[in-house]
Amino acid sequence: MAVYPLSDYQIAITTEPEVIVVAAGFTGKEGDTWRYAIENGRGIAFFASEFYECAVGSYADIPITSCYLPDYKESGEYALTVAQNSLALFTELYGPYPYRDLVVVENGFFGGMEYTSLASITGSAYYSYEGKANSILTVLTAHEIAHQWFYGAVGNDQVRESWIDESIAFYSEL
Repeated sequence: MAVYPLSDYQIAITTEPEVIVVAAGFTGKEGDTWRYAIENGRGIAFFASEFYECAVGSYADIPITSCYLPDYKESGEYALTVAQNSLALFTELYGPYPYRDLVVVENGFFGGMEYTSLASITGSAYYSYEGKANSILTVLTAHEIAHQWFYGAVGNDQVRESWIDESIAFYSEL
């Protein structure tokens, strides 16, 4: 069984000065140490790069951060817009957003992945984005944000019964 119980998480990550750490629940930076905390989450994850740039926005009172590599600024800013629109729609459809912030981050592997309050999106979606709403960047960003409700707020066995949260996230892409 792979159901992640709700728990509180805190991490502190010490890096070289030029490295930027991206995670949900940012609580502060002291010297080269980045600190994060998530309440009532199913896990915590982070990404790090010396090249990340970030765009910030919000939906209602929820801060949203979109981090991306410098060659994909337009894509990163668009991912922020998709995140804002997704939060607006999914809040209407599924209920209040269950966390205090949301982070969308370009990753270095193929595919997307949901984590508590964080959506990681493949770099190829940023690379291939051509300014069109029906892009893979739109689809993956919406999909991973839908997981904040279905996997996040409503837990399930993601290994044995992945169809439960994946089917709703897939439907939410539309």
